[in-house]
Amino acid sequence: MSTSPPTAVHYSFRLKPGTDREAFLKASANTGPFISEAPGFLFRRISEAEDGTWSDHVIWESRADYDAIDAAFMQEPASADMIALIDPATFARTISSVLLQMLPA
Repeated sequence: MSTSPPTAVHYSFRLKPGTDREAFLKASANTGPFISEAPGFLFRRISEAEDGTWSDHVIWESRADYDAIDAAFMQEPASADMIALIDPATFARTISSVLLQMLPA
C-alpha cells in the first residue's frame, strides 16, 4: 500500500457544438469498464455546470496508478467515441494530491 496520498485528476471541458448530452453520457459510460477495472481506481464522477462546462473527476490510489492508465486510455477503443465529442480547445487537466476527504457520518 502506498504511503503517498491518493491522486485526483480533474478534467474540465465543453462539448463540441451540437453534441447531444445523452450521447456524451453514453460514450462516457462506455469507458467505465476500462477505467473501473484499472489497478488503483477509486472513484469517478462526471458533472455538468450550468454554463455548459463539464467536469470529469477521477481519484486514483497513487500517481503511478494514474500514469499507468493515462496513455492506455488514449489507445482504448471505447475512449474514442467520448473524446470525439469534446471540444479540444476547451480541454484542461489538473492533477493533484487528495489531502482531505469528507464522507457522511
